[in-house]
Amino acid sequence: MNKRSVSVIGLDGLGRLYLNKMVNSGEMPNLKYIVTSADVNTNIYCFPPETASSWPSLMSGVNLGKHGIYDFFKYNSERTRLFNALDLGHPRIHEMIAILKHFVLMINPVPSYPIIPVSNTMHVISFSFFTPKPTAYPKFLQKYLTEYRRYTYKSLNDFLIKYIDDLDYRIGIIENLVQKFDYKLIWVNFEIPDRILHLASERERKFKVLDKTVLKHEKIIFRKLDSVIKLLKDITDNVVIVSDHGFSYYNKTIAVNTILYKHGFIKLSEKGLSSSIEKYSKLLPEENKPLLLIPLNNPLVKIVRKPVLKHLAKAILKIYENLFEREIKLKFPEVDHKESKAFLFGETSFGIILNKKKYNVSPVEIVKILEKYKGIKHVWLKDQIFSGPYLKDLPDIYLYPDFDMGYWITDLKVYDKIYRRKCRLHHHPLGVFIMKDLGGYKILNEIINNTAVASLIMGWLGFPLSSWIDDKELVEKVFNGNVKYTDKYINLWNLNKRIFAMRFLKSRK
Repeated sequence: MNKRSVSVIGLDGLGRLYLNKMVNSGEMPNLKYIVTSADVNTNIYCFPPETASSWPSLMSGVNLGKHGIYDFFKYNSERTRLFNALDLGHPRIHEMIAILKHFVLMINPVPSYPIIPVSNTMHVISFSFFTPKPTAYPKFLQKYLTEYRRYTYKSLNDFLIKYIDDLDYRIGIIENLVQKFDYKLIWVNFEIPDRILHLASERERKFKVLDKTVLKHEKIIFRKLDSVIKLLKDITDNVVIVSDHGFSYYNKTIAVNTILYKHGFIKLSEKGLSSSIEKYSKLLPEENKPLLLIPLNNPLVKIVRKPVLKHLAKAILKIYENLFEREIKLKFPEVDHKESKAFLFGETSFGIILNKKKYNVSPVEIVKILEKYKGIKHVWLKDQIFSGPYLKDLPDIYLYPDFDMGYWITDLKVYDKIYRRKCRLHHHPLGVFIMKDLGGYKILNEIINNTAVASLIMGWLGFPLSSWIDDKELVEKVFNGNVKYTDKYINLWNLNKRIFAMRFLKSRK
């Protein structure tokens, strides 16, 4: 079994609707073949439905409480910062297989930086997903980054055109390396369709891009992605298509921090958590429009927000924004996270943090309050849905909006209304998992956890699994109990990480 090899195409934000569009477009015959003939063609449950936490879960086989990444940002009352690979409490699949001294190729892991050396059989190239600068390991791979240039974009069409060149660049790297090394695992992550759907929704209101409309340059991207699938299908024994979450259409938002404010848990501030996070926006490969903020108490704002003038005001604002390429937004108060008792931490991580150092707050009380609000389907204490040594670091409460009834949540600010009608495309907890071969065992039309992905791939390859994995019952069933478990991965990972961290942090001083 150890002679087997597998390739994985990670498509950020791929849900069933967009997958069907890709298959039906006529541009992706290789994808269509895999989808229609796969042993595994199912949805995976990804909660929170967020890039930063879901990719580590499906790439490691363990939940947030065991790998420790719960958002793009790691909360600290003094200095909130970006999560990085040094925060990972459990190795991912490419790191585990490299520990066994097999060759693996990983392009754009999550988290992406820094690359922690495991062995010289682990080849990693990273130039996206919050990577401060393009980087590679081992050193000889740096030559593949010398001509790579990051790009910004002003529109969806601009992004699509530039992403086509980006795809050509990645395809060239893959074609070159697979001729030189006998990889057990090739895993390549792509930022689409996530980036396409966010841009289509927030900037251009092209909601049908989710499942019906195929744009001109989107067709070219489909053809190039299909060529990647064909290349990998031809050189490995198995192919996997996987995503970290799906996408859906929403028309209602819930301002969770407004609820907490109305119940006395939040104090307001001119500059709060949102402001501390905004400084990281420069790391995103995107060029935002200049922003004009207007205070909510401005007399003109009060006039144009009257129901009778609302539609006229929107039309005028749209004309202004198109003429001057300057977005206008109302300035709502922020959350003073140091003085508040409890607050929503992230729009896509769905976690509420309690200020335990300063206040004696009952999480059960907050759960009962939130459960009463329309559009919130579930509210959980963290230990009801996660487990592991990093559970203490996670947000204290998780809420699950009624996604399928069209509810999403707003950002971190405190608004004048709890509910607002707003049409948008955004993340959904159901991602996609397609695996061409699983030894004849079929997983079709059901929902499994995203944490099962890495374990099923490693089990198919015939490698021992981490003793920490979350889906032992499913794995044992699929492989008829012929599974071995080991502590080797976690022990060597933590040792490597400590040694590397000392050198890495010293080099940055």
